[in-house]
Amino acid sequence: MTTARDSLFVCYAREDRTWRERLLRALPDHVSVSAWHDGRIDPGERWEEEIAAALRRTKAAVLIVSRAFFASDFIRNTELPELERASDENQLTLLWLPVAKSNFENSVVASYQALLDPARPLAELANEEATRLLKRAAEKIDASLRGRRVLVAGSEANQQRQSLFRKNCEQLGQALAKEGFTIVAGSHREVTADRHVLEGADRANVPNVPVIRVGTQLGFSERDRIRSTNLQELDFYMQKSWYDSRPQQVANADVVVLLGGRRGTADIAYEAAWQHRPTIPAVSLGGTARKWRKVLSRRLQRLGAPAAEVEALNGPFDVDPIMALIRRFTPKQK
Repeated sequence: MTTARDSLFVCYAREDRTWRERLLRALPDHVSVSAWHDGRIDPGERWEEEIAAALRRTKAAVLIVSRAFFASDFIRNTELPELERASDENQLTLLWLPVAKSNFENSVVASYQALLDPARPLAELANEEATRLLKRAAEKIDASLRGRRVLVAGSEANQQRQSLFRKNCEQLGQALAKEGFTIVAGSHREVTADRHVLEGADRANVPNVPVIRVGTQLGFSERDRIRSTNLQELDFYMQKSWYDSRPQQVANADVVVLLGGRRGTADIAYEAAWQHRPTIPAVSLGGTARKWRKVLSRRLQRLGAPAAEVEALNGPFDVDPIMALIRRFTPKQK
C-alpha cells in the first residue's frame, strides 16, 4: 500500500535545535502537531527505520541551514539525498530556512526555494525581526503543505480582444479567491493575465487571499506591491530578469494555468514541464494556450484527468472546467 504524503519533515543539525523549536512554535497548530523531526524518536526505537518511514510520509520538508547543517554526515549522506530524490520526482516540496551563515551557494540546497533571504540569516537579526520573519516562513510552509498554489500566466496584446480577456481572467481570479487558493503571479502589466486575475480576486471580497509575487528588477518597483485589503502578499521575489523569474514562478506553484500568452508564456509552459507541474490551457484565449493544447491535453490525461474534463477546455471560455482540473490536481482544503 502506498503511504500518503501529508506531513512536514524538519531536517536540522543538533546545534540548531533552538531554531527548530522556534519554527515549530511559529507554525499553525495543525502543522506543528504532525511535523516530524528526530526529537520525536523515543529511546530504544530503531531510529533509521523511524526516519525512513517519516521521509515516506513527507509532503513538504524544511532544511534548517547553517554551517552545522552541512557538517552533519547523517544529513549529507542519508536525509538530504532522499529528500532530493523525492523532490526531483515531484513527491514533495523542498524548502530551506537560512538561520546562520553557510556555504549554501556551493551546494544542492541553492537550487531549492529559500523561505527567507539567504543574505540575511535569522541568527544575525534582532530577535523581534527574526520572530516576524519566522511567522512569514511558517505561512509559506503551510501553503506548501496545503498544495493549493496556482500560477497564472499569459497575455493578450490585441486591443480588440483585451476587454473580453480581462473579463475572463477576472472570473478565474474570483473563483480562485472564493475557494481559498494561493495565487502565484508575475507581471503587473495591463496586457497580462496575472494582473487581471489578481483584480478579480480582489473584487471577490474574500479577506486575506494569499498571493505570491515573482517579478524582475526591470519590471517591478516598490509601487507594484499589493496594497489591497483583500489580498495578502505572502512573498515578493525579485529576480534579475524574466529568464530568472520563470523557474521561480513555477517552483512556487502546484498547478499552472495558461491564459493566452506568447513567448514568455511558452517559457512558463516549458519550465512547468521540466518541473513536472500539471498545466491547464485556457484554449479559447488563443496564443500559447491554444498552440500547446494537444501536448498539454495528453499530459493532463497521463496524470489521471478524464478525457471529458480535458476536452471541455476546448470550448468557449468557462471557468468551471479549469477549476475542476485545478481541484483534481490539488488536495482539498481541510
